[in-house]
Amino acid sequence: MIIYPGTFNPVHIGHIKIAETVSNLFRKEVTLIPAFDSPWKPDLKDNYMDRVNMITLSGLRASKVESILPCPSYTFQTVEYLHNAWNLRGRLDFVIGYDQFFQLEKWKHPEILKMLCHFIVLPRITENSEEKLTVMKEKGYRFTLIEMDYISASSSEVRAGNLDLVVPAVKRYILDHEIYKF
Repeated sequence: MIIYPGTFNPVHIGHIKIAETVSNLFRKEVTLIPAFDSPWKPDLKDNYMDRVNMITLSGLRASKVESILPCPSYTFQTVEYLHNAWNLRGRLDFVIGYDQFFQLEKWKHPEILKMLCHFIVLPRITENSEEKLTVMKEKGYRFTLIEMDYISASSSEVRAGNLDLVVPAVKRYILDHEIYKF
């Protein structure tokens, strides 16, 4: 199984395309893990179940694991819990954006993530990208950089009213439940 953590506030066509591409490349199911109580976005708890429901309505698998873990939600806790719960002998496949991958050293307990995860890094060509990847490899991070087209979509655009970036079932859910104030 492959995990894809994020806020998914809300899940949009970019998230769906990433999950489908990764699933097809690795021939494994991708599970989205919406953050429950992010130390950087404490208001996420307010619409947690809505975000879980929207992921399911988009046709993807959602895990509510972070809702049962200590708050605030730290990724290392989620990874440790899943590694133990699933009795994994190897590393957990973890989908991560290019920019966030290079920020891992700033996350809480990156050494645990380094030990327990194989990162599936979403592409983005930036200045010094090859050099940065070499540094991460030298630090002991195991990763695969995948190839896929860049998708121009963001959750903030959806929250601002661009509902063309979500699938019809999610659009209906947002409107019916008045999730975001446009």
